[in-house]
Amino acid sequence: MKKILKFMLLAFSLILVFSSFGGNLEASAKTTNLNQTKQILSKHYRFYRSPTKLTKASRTSTAYYLKRVHVSKETHNKHGYFYKVDYQGKQFGWIKRGAFYTKIYETCNYRYKLTINSTNTKLYSAPASVLGDKRLGTVKSLKLSKYITGIKRDDLNNNKSWGYISFKQHGKTYWVKAQAVKFRDLNALKGNNKKVEKAIATGLKLVGKSPYNWGGGRNSYDIARRSFDCSSFIHYIYAKAGVRLGNTATATTYSEVKLGKKISYKNMKRGDIFFFTAPGEGVNCHVAIYLGNHLFLHDSPASDTGGVGVSSLLQKEWKSYFNYRIRRVA
Repeated sequence: MKKILKFMLLAFSLILVFSSFGGNLEASAKTTNLNQTKQILSKHYRFYRSPTKLTKASRTSTAYYLKRVHVSKETHNKHGYFYKVDYQGKQFGWIKRGAFYTKIYETCNYRYKLTINSTNTKLYSAPASVLGDKRLGTVKSLKLSKYITGIKRDDLNNNKSWGYISFKQHGKTYWVKAQAVKFRDLNALKGNNKKVEKAIATGLKLVGKSPYNWGGGRNSYDIARRSFDCSSFIHYIYAKAGVRLGNTATATTYSEVKLGKKISYKNMKRGDIFFFTAPGEGVNCHVAIYLGNHLFLHDSPASDTGGVGVSSLLQKEWKSYFNYRIRRVA
């Protein structure tokens, strides 16, 4: 019995020795020295003092979202891949590889006719910065047409204005940044209401040319600069069509929601204005004008242009914020 116990103790000791030795070999074999700069593209990752002891986190990376950090080492173990990073010379420790990649937070069908703004626009195999994406080239280098039909839209990192749109040409799928395209054939949505068409035409001329300005658009200086927020924008385009939506200086979503005629969702049509309720921003916090085919024209920092732009109710977050308050004002 003593011999058996002695043998078992010896075997256990050898296991510990080789396990420790093997662990060191594994650590050294899977650690690579680097000298790179990477951008943190996630808000929900931590810096760790050690890539093998994940319970001891030194700080979260929230404050360094979109910051570029220096990467000196890469390693991987049973917990995944890690990078050793510093920021402006200050060592932060180790961070998981996923911090440098974006997350898809909403997806929708996006079968709209679009035009890519430049033949030098970059195209990808997946939304850029998503793990596994590859840059495939440009519209010009790949000899593709800039006239495309979207298939799907993925919005990234809880930001509905950070989106990529997929399309197919020559049997291959490509992804393009939403800000790099514009809608075409919007004229196909035109109706017979002259005042509505005048208002919409006025607004469409400002797409991509009028950044959002909270509180703007209520005096002659802002109006001359075409600088609006959501409600003053709606007031302006309808004023240009000869429709007065109250006093310019006091136009708000709260005043506009009381104007015109109440309309049900099933009867909503081009030219109707409709409202949104967003968490933390209140009821009727945003207003837009409906174009048709789920598209709407509005002025918002969350649009693809960061101001006056065209968005779609097919995007899940916009759809979830739509509160079904609809008014017909012309």
